[in-house]
Amino acid sequence: MAAATAGIYDVIGIGIGPFNLSTAALLDGVPHLASAFFERKSAFTWHPGLLFRDALLQTSFLKDLVSFADPTSRHSFINFLHSHRRLHQFINADFDRITRAEFTEYMSWVASRLPNLHFGQGVEQLTHRDGLFVARIEPNLEVLCKHVVVGIGRRDRIPACARQHLGASVFHAGRFLERIANVPPPRTVTVVGGGQSAAEIFLHFVRSNGSGAPVNINWVTRRYNFSPLDETPFTNEYFTPLYAEYFHGMDLGSRRDALATQKLASDGISSSTLREIYQEIYRAKYLERRNVNLRLLVDQELTDLQRVGAESQLTFSDTKTGAPTSLTSDLVVLATGYEAFIPPFLENIAHMFEIEDGYLRLRRDFSAQWRMPCSNRLYLQNAAQQTHGVADPNLSLMAWRSATIINSLLGYEHFQTPQSDQFIERTLSLISQQQVKQAL
Repeated sequence: MAAATAGIYDVIGIGIGPFNLSTAALLDGVPHLASAFFERKSAFTWHPGLLFRDALLQTSFLKDLVSFADPTSRHSFINFLHSHRRLHQFINADFDRITRAEFTEYMSWVASRLPNLHFGQGVEQLTHRDGLFVARIEPNLEVLCKHVVVGIGRRDRIPACARQHLGASVFHAGRFLERIANVPPPRTVTVVGGGQSAAEIFLHFVRSNGSGAPVNINWVTRRYNFSPLDETPFTNEYFTPLYAEYFHGMDLGSRRDALATQKLASDGISSSTLREIYQEIYRAKYLERRNVNLRLLVDQELTDLQRVGAESQLTFSDTKTGAPTSLTSDLVVLATGYEAFIPPFLENIAHMFEIEDGYLRLRRDFSAQWRMPCSNRLYLQNAAQQTHGVADPNLSLMAWRSATIINSLLGYEHFQTPQSDQFIERTLSLISQQQVKQAL
């Protein structure tokens, strides 16, 4: 049966997470661009498996979907509060950071107001023919468009030794709340990872008490410590448009080195969470004298995982000496982060683009670099850390990135970018400056 065709759009979005939702919200003020966004899930969600009641954003609420590109937008977080008649109460509450639950409520509210979002419709394949992209949506729909914005997020990073054992008792942290409700209370728990998600899950278990609480709780990381997020003012210069543009002009080796030194700028643990964990350990150990064994291990790399009956046998190697440490655990939570990847629906056209370090090479405007001249553009959200810097997976620059993409679609500066000054002077080499000019 021939596929039905849904007309020709100027741009379609594949995936509706925060980043493509930001782009859709800003496009709502650009009516002469025909757009449609498609999402496999039936409704908007944002990491529901980690939506703890008291989990906080690590960025300011002003860094919402639209405000850093269009402060007057009706889709701002401030307008969300105003529309729900709680703006005064929000200000009076004097939150240092808002909860991820409230930010998710805000984003769901924006999604409900946008007519160009289509949930329950996943793109199975993207091809390119006759000067257009063709998106295949099952069961029998083809969508034609001039340009595409991919915003499906990153995939779970799973240690190789754990991949074949994923299941009810070994799973990625992103599914924690969904999975933990359906497993018997574990006697021994091991959390692997040293970032915010690992900290929140460890805190969840340490706070648990009563007959179903774990007796042994292990928290293991390959990092040298359980280190705080670096959110000091000069570090936050990495989360500005000017620094992203500077970073894009570096050579590959310099970009790799910079990302290695900036890890804690985006992947550290909130100081408030670290304080809560330390206080809970103190309370459990000295005040309540609870029957719980807490082990916090650093400099330990997970090198082997074997299932023996209902248990996992874990082997860790010291990152400095190689000395092994063995643990047995009923439940293993892999808070091992996420990684960019080339999604399956791009497999038919990935060869048409430049590849750098295993990823599609992105231009300054976040479009993939074609191998041959082509006027159609394929933009990628949350896949540019290697080319645009440490801020790329973070919410901080999503409105600016969406504005950059829309300006590129239009061919002129509809949104003013960049909207920041820099206090730190940085100078690229002459070679890098030439690369920047070529990328413009």
